[in-house]
Amino acid sequence: MVVAPAASGGAGDDARGPLRLELVAVQPTQLSVAWHPTGENVATSTYVVFLDGVRVGTTEETTYDFVSLACGTAYALGVAIVGNDEHERRPSALTASTAACTGQTHVPAPEGLGVVSSTETSVTVAWSPFPEGVSVAGYRVTVDGVRVSETAGTQETLGGLECSTAYRVGVSAFDAAGTESAETSIDARTQECPPSDDGGSVSGGGGEVGITAAATTTFVAVADVRVAEASPTRNYGSSSQLRVVGGGDPAVVSYLAFDVTGISRVSQATLRLYSTSGTSDGPSVYAVTAPWAEQTVTWSSRPAVDGAPLDDAGAVAVGTWVEWDVTSLLSGSARYSLALVGYSSDGLNLSSREGVAAPQLVVVTSGGGGGDPDPDPDPDPDPDPEPDPGPDPDPTCTRTIGPGGSLSTFVNELGPGDVGCLRGGTYPVAGSVAWKSSGGTLQAYPGERPVLTATMLVMSGSNQTVRGLTIRDVLGDALQISGDHATVDALELGNAVRHGILLNTSSRSVTITRTYIHDVGEDALDHGIYVQGSGHTITNNLIVRPAGYGLHFYKDCGSGSIAAQNTLVGSRLRAGVIVRCETGGGVKFVNNVTAQNAQYGINFHSCAAGGCVIDTNLAWANAYGATNSAGATVATNLVVADPIFVDGDYRVGSQSPAVDRARPDFSYSPDRDGRSRASAPDLGAYER
Repeated sequence: MVVAPAASGGAGDDARGPLRLELVAVQPTQLSVAWHPTGENVATSTYVVFLDGVRVGTTEETTYDFVSLACGTAYALGVAIVGNDEHERRPSALTASTAACTGQTHVPAPEGLGVVSSTETSVTVAWSPFPEGVSVAGYRVTVDGVRVSETAGTQETLGGLECSTAYRVGVSAFDAAGTESAETSIDARTQECPPSDDGGSVSGGGGEVGITAAATTTFVAVADVRVAEASPTRNYGSSSQLRVVGGGDPAVVSYLAFDVTGISRVSQATLRLYSTSGTSDGPSVYAVTAPWAEQTVTWSSRPAVDGAPLDDAGAVAVGTWVEWDVTSLLSGSARYSLALVGYSSDGLNLSSREGVAAPQLVVVTSGGGGGDPDPDPDPDPDPDPEPDPGPDPDPTCTRTIGPGGSLSTFVNELGPGDVGCLRGGTYPVAGSVAWKSSGGTLQAYPGERPVLTATMLVMSGSNQTVRGLTIRDVLGDALQISGDHATVDALELGNAVRHGILLNTSSRSVTITRTYIHDVGEDALDHGIYVQGSGHTITNNLIVRPAGYGLHFYKDCGSGSIAAQNTLVGSRLRAGVIVRCETGGGVKFVNNVTAQNAQYGINFHSCAAGGCVIDTNLAWANAYGATNSAGATVATNLVVADPIFVDGDYRVGSQSPAVDRARPDFSYSPDRDGRSRASAPDLGAYER
């Protein structure tokens, strides 16, 4: 193991930066650090944490565990203090290596196998990914003992089955050497056959989603959501992550609901959730009888919990199934609601039903299971159904990947001229994907929309292009860029805990266009686009409901950058834009619409190097006014009028004062809808 402090910033500087950063624990997949302020005269309780130069989280503690690392690998670890002015100081840093790999002597059997959906002729099963340190090349799937497929992912749809029929589905894992694990298996049943032609009826499944094996039935959650005290009116019903935080921090509570059918005489009931982080003290589970809805509940409208906790979890490791005994709650078939409430400030992240592994309620009955199987199933189901070849490959794609493939490997094999296409579907890659190769394009397969959940995309190469993807439910930034000449086109970035896009100080000449950024951040330090580096072009973007600023130009300020024809609406805690160039300058903020923000429409702080232009923008219904007092001295041709939005995407009507009002020399085509700009262009992201 090698440990080295960061280089000194100059004579008299503390060699370790503003914090005394120490390595306190080393494991094969985890490094733990601790630190102490050194009297830099910065009063703070917030710290930003970096791994290999990439921001990975924040904490109010003075310790941090870097988890899910590769064994026997060196990493650069950093911690920056956040001062009273809400900006980061110079990070303290050290390099350290994880413990040596211990070697894999066997392949463990897959865990968490369950049914996620079924039709009359198919069953879709999924299982838990293995934690870091377990090397697996793929999985083999069997139906009634006959191998039917191999896959690199953790979900498989089995087609060509008979209705109203129970099948034994098995999954085993294998490594690159061909060593295969023991098989994990379940009984899975297709949906009931449709009514016969003579008008006869069939029995339905009663909404049950589960697996029946002997007297054990596993139900998956039909609804789950987290609510956050720091964002009391925000709903997280579509997130791939549940979270629990307590211990005096702004609290986060998670709720779950299960529809339990076809059971009686319950002898054991176990709640199971898959962890995507660890904690020293896991949450308690409570019953909830008050109603709530997954897509509308918030912290402000959350239901109360009932009575004493049903069970409590102790320490939880990342990448494991956490279990709670909830037997006392179940009395038979019904809908059951539960809440996870934490008492530890380090928090715990868990997969939701939209994530890598859906929450489960495993019910053991003393007699009978989840329904009677067909007494005479077809003895010879088609063991090898013909796969659907799908549509013909698109000629613009030089490489193609679907859900279940290795996204990290895929992007880093892209070179100059390569166009890597992601097929439609969900890519639940918890953590981050570091794209280091240069010159390639990563885009959606034409006509399809791939969705990356819980995945921070980090672009550090040169001349990289990303187009047409959705990235959501990330526990950090949705997108980070530290390379040069990157292009970001027509993305949707939503529900990230931190920034929508972070342009690091090393970024140069990045183009961001036609991108929809919404509902990002949990506090005032989290912004739509955090602009650093230099020479960027930010045009035709829609940024809605960030916690902090829609656009935050800070410090070197993206020197020489242009932000034109963007629409910035509804910042929850800050202004639409702030220009705070403490060392840089030359920022041009022109032809934008900024409306309905919690502070000013435009907040001008400083332009140290000069050359900043704030001209021909529209500001309306911002809580503190169109501009701050400093902004009023530099903002020219400011339109203060109702933009007349006509839809939920903030397009403007024909009578809007934004129409034909923009400066042609700061007009960029195409607009967010793909239309060319007119000779007399409009303000904001759309052209009439």
